[in-house]
Amino acid sequence: MAGTPGTWQQTAPATVSADPASGTFPTGYLILNVADGGLKRHAGAFSWEVQMGAGTSSKVGFHGAAPSAQRANADQAAATDLASVITLTNELRAALVEKGLIKGSA
Repeated sequence: MAGTPGTWQQTAPATVSADPASGTFPTGYLILNVADGGLKRHAGAFSWEVQMGAGTSSKVGFHGAAPSAQRANADQAAATDLASVITLTNELRAALVEKGLIKGSA
């Protein structure tokens, strides 16, 4: 049959074990890197933008900041009395300051 063929559409991300560094990929092409758990979008010139992921290198931080680990210590325990409510409140405030969501010193 004569005519111009249609345009191919990606229906699922390509599964890879490393971000491609050669070849031809259209901008917006999606890959799922099984090594770092990242879903990435081709931004051109072999630049892969992280869309979401499970690995530390694939975490997306607030305002483009480096990802930070989950805070983990006894100050996050359930509040059962006034002293533990104050401790928990201070811990939550410190976490919000650390993330840059509120102003103040940590």
